[in-house]
Formats: sequence, structure tokens, C-alpha cells
Amino acid sequence: MTGAGQPEKRQSRFLVPMNPIGTRNDGAGLSITRGGSCSLPCPAIHLCYALRVKTSYVYIMASRSRRLYTGVTNNLERRVAEHKRHLAPGFTDRYRIERLVYFETWGRIRDAIQREKQIKGWRRSKKVALIESQNVTWADLSEGWYGEADSSANKRPQNDVGGGDFGSSG
Repeated sequence: MTGAGQPEKRQSRFLVPMNPIGTRNDGAGLSITRGGSCSLPCPAIHLCYALRVKTSYVYIMASRSRRLYTGVTNNLERRVAEHKRHLAPGFTDRYRIERLVYFETWGRIRDAIQREKQIKGWRRSKKVALIESQNVTWADLSEGWYGEADSSANKRPQNDVGGGDFGSSG
């Protein structure tokens, strides 16, 4: 117990995401930054956490020329794959926005949508500062998520009208 009869807040080692870029906010004011407290060897998106709790993500993707797109999703891996394969016509397809450069993990979709709107309202310079505070080189954080099929050689050619390739890698 902490002061004034308040129960002590404890973190479960399985409910803390290992998010190398960005932060997680559980909606109760608890922010967990890089490093978390989980000791399990996990990929960038902490699967143990995602399987136990509904997780939402706010993400920023960029083109090679650094044109930006901010979005929200409940399945970051799937949504990034959709952007990379140009499955939905629109802004990200038109400007070839294919690189995940920043993301945050949220416990409630409501909070993630609020954060997405906040970031979308920022000037470009503030978005760039947010990205560069965690990803100075603008590296694609999803690199390697999809195996060898993730290489830029497997991307949809500019003159192709159809969807992306869903074949297995190898």
C-alpha cells in the first residue's frame, strides 16, 4: 500500500510491451519507454502483450523523400504490410509511402485515435522531431518482419495496376 491507503501499482512482466521506438501509455498515466520491464526475448511488437490485451498503435510511415503519413491500427504488422503492398489506393499508394519510421503502443483505441489526431494536427517540423527523437536515421522499423519477401525488389512496380504479391518467401 502507498500513502492514503492507495494500493501499490505493480507491473506484470508479461503486460509490458518491448517497444524500441515510441512509448506505450495504458490510459492511466503510466508511460513505459524503451527497455520496458519484460525479460522475454521478443520482436519489436511484444507478442505476449498483444495476445493478452487489446493493443492499438499510432504509427508514422514515410516515403524515401520523407513524405509523411500518420495512422492508427489495432494490428501494426498487418497494416504496414498493406501499405508496403499498396493494397489500398490513396495517399500512401500515390506517394509510395512504405517505411515505418515511428510507432507508439496504446492500450485503448480511444486513446490511440486521440493521439493520432494530435500528431496529425502538428506542424511537419514537430512530427520530424518526434521521429528523430527515436529514429535518427529514419530506418524502416519493419525491416525483417516479413522475411526476404520484405525487400524492395518485391514491391509492386509503379506501372502495375493490381495488388501486391502474397506468395511465400523462399
